[in-house]
Amino acid sequence: MVGSRDVDALARSASTLVADVLQVDACSILLADPVQQKLILAAATHIPEPEWPSIRLPLDSGLCGHVHATG
Repeated sequence: MVGSRDVDALARSASTLVADVLQVDACSILLADPVQQKLILAAATHIPEPEWPSIRLPLDSGLCGHVHATG
């Protein structure tokens, strides 16, 4: 992971690593797109990769939106 500039590859590696370290079944990484005002799924251990581009949430939606808004 160190030295990687490919955000997609970094997100995939990070989601897998976090799921392994925390010993959980699923981990998702959402990135904020301020232009579209959306949180965009960058990687997930439990969602098939071809579905990732279609998963978008409003920036102010749910727990992820709250974390984004409050830091």
